[in-house]
Amino acid sequence: MKIIKFGGKSLANGIGINTVLNIISEKSKSNNKIIIIVSARGNTTNQLEALLELAKSKQDFRANFEAFKKEQLIPFYSTNFEDDFSKLYTLFRGVQYLGDYSSKIKDEVLAYGELLSVKTITALLAKQGIEASAVDSRALVKTNSNFGNAITLEKETQLNIESFFKASTKNNIHIV
Repeated sequence: MKIIKFGGKSLANGIGINTVLNIISEKSKSNNKIIIIVSARGNTTNQLEALLELAKSKQDFRANFEAFKKEQLIPFYSTNFEDDFSKLYTLFRGVQYLGDYSSKIKDEVLAYGELLSVKTITALLAKQGIEASAVDSRALVKTNSNFGNAITLEKETQLNIESFFKASTKNNIHIV
């Protein structure tokens, strides 16, 4: 099993994301299971934080949110993020009503950066004819409730990861 990690800058639109896809394509030719770990793409985390702050200040965040959505759809406009965008909008709307947010809400919002990245890379690989599965790491990695600075519950996480990958026979590439 090979594990490869790509950071946000390498996943930014343009040359970066194409390089990542080429690397994954080359690695896919082996018969090994491959786990690709991806960060949020480009400035996604900063954009999500800025949207949270805008909503917290009770300002209209909708134009900035629309721009965020448009950027997330590049380079593959047919990726279906409607559920994700709807949940984010609901979270931002709640923050706007309250004029505040907790560390738990911030963690939930920021996690969407990685979730959108996972879906994008999986869809782009499928477009190239490479079968890959999107994996939501929240189902595998368990933490304590210290939001904003959580600590991994190592035994539970290890059991989840081992169980998932032992049972996984769908394909040899997992995007996490």
